[in-house]
Amino acid sequence: MDEVFEQLREAVAGRAFINADELSRDTELLDSAILDSEAIVEIAALMADISGKTVLKNDRIPANFRSIGAMVAFIERNAQK
Repeated sequence: MDEVFEQLREAVAGRAFINADELSRDTELLDSAILDSEAIVEIAALMADISGKTVLKNDRIPANFRSIGAMVAFIERNAQK
């Protein structure tokens, strides 16, 4: 999942106009306003591309997008369904 982490980190950094090196698995993305609701929709689409599974609207909850680590964990859980 390191490759998934890197893909998501680059996408988040590009969307937020920050250096990817500033983002760790646990960087708070919502409370720090790195991601907004529009960005979540874009990142959800990327997560679907990565996993091959749709990220449903009811899965777009703060717990799944609060950090890149949370996004990776969501992809792993979703892959097992």
